[in-house]
Amino acid sequence: MSKRRILIVDDEVEAPRLLKRLLELKRPYEIVLEHDSTRALDVALTFRPEVILLDVIMPDLDGGDVAMQIRRADPVRDTPIIFVSAIAQPIAGYPFLNKPTPVEKIIECIEENLPAV
Repeated sequence: MSKRRILIVDDEVEAPRLLKRLLELKRPYEIVLEHDSTRALDVALTFRPEVILLDVIMPDLDGGDVAMQIRRADPVRDTPIIFVSAIAQPIAGYPFLNKPTPVEKIIECIEENLPAV
């Protein structure tokens, strides 16, 4: 079984690193972390994730800005985006998870949004 590709974009370092380890232990995921929102689109274009977990509140570009960039980039425009935030409100039209969320709930949301293979 091939690993499903997940991109996590979050300006925090430790929590996403722990989440990456937990997710990879529980499911066949290949996960790339990006902590700089200004690089998120380039990483998405190179890595070609099947789902993106995207923090909302980040310096430079917030999650909404990053999502707009992704929606305009042809190769990744249809990639499902799941917003994740401790303080922001859900964004219309996107799945949303509050921080912190149990890893089982994150997996459930990822699996619901992964494209069929």
